[in-house]
Amino acid sequence: SVDAIELGEFVAFIGKILVENECYLLVVVECTPVATYPCTNDTISHIDRVIAIPVEKDGLPCKPVISPSKLEKIKISRKKVMHFITGKGNSIRLIDEILQLFNGGDFYICFKRDITLNTQSNFSTRHTNKWFFWNYALLSDLFNDEGFPHPGTEEWIIPVCQGFVAERFFTREVSVGAETKLVITLISRRSINCAGVRYLKRGVDGDGDVANFVETEVVLTIFGHCLSYVQIRGSVPVFWTQQGYRYRPPLVISKTFADSYPAFNKHVTKMIETYGAPLTIVNLVEQRGREMQLSVSFLQHILHMNSPNVAYFTYDFHFRCRGLRFHK
Repeated sequence: SVDAIELGEFVAFIGKILVENECYLLVVVECTPVATYPCTNDTISHIDRVIAIPVEKDGLPCKPVISPSKLEKIKISRKKVMHFITGKGNSIRLIDEILQLFNGGDFYICFKRDITLNTQSNFSTRHTNKWFFWNYALLSDLFNDEGFPHPGTEEWIIPVCQGFVAERFFTREVSVGAETKLVITLISRRSINCAGVRYLKRGVDGDGDVANFVETEVVLTIFGHCLSYVQIRGSVPVFWTQQGYRYRPPLVISKTFADSYPAFNKHVTKMIETYGAPLTIVNLVEQRGREMQLSVSFLQHILHMNSPNVAYFTYDFHFRCRGLRFHK
């Protein structure tokens, strides 16, 4: 038998990762409540601190094992957290990158409700939306081939979502001497597909996923009712790039229309299947100058599709809102 060693407490299990045949368990040790889900009042928490615990394949902790004092150092450290754990070079650097990603301030969890589902989806389906399930691959051992949890593993599966969550409270007078509370909740969910930093990730991929796709949900709660409005955004769904680190690097259409249209069609089809028809598209890129070729390519794809389920509008955001006139 093996004597268990208590290293400390954690609030959520993110998953397991293998790096150069070394196994690490990623756990959340600190989180802060930031909002509650409308209608269900389930708490949404911001992830403040994630740590990696190395273990051997037989389940035994690596030597040297993390002491409780070192665990506390890991919790509060904002530098190279793996320095306290092991001396393996390449795996340290990769694990550090992973921890910096999770500790970067943009990840959220909910213990009672699936954070990947917007309000309508939560009541119409119980299937997790893998677009916004950032730790799905880390929990793959807990799912069967069909993507459903193995019996008895459900309580270990807590989806982690990247994005932004906030809520605000207001009081409104509804009649003389009578007031009611209005709650506005904002939840933005960023997709795991085709994700990347600005300029280095643009356009669409072969699967029809666009760079930096975000679903933003605004929920108004008043008089005991919840009103949900969902809006999506993403990169223009054609093949284009914008490489370089200088301010506003040049834009390049990287593939022909014939090569680009199948991916464009996949993307629009996914959006209609997920969010319903009609699909209203608002093109915010510049209609002149350096971005005009991108806008022309976008319109060319729309016209070729000629779908009755798609409504297309242009709004030159930079021109209309120049001079910080964002009220327009």
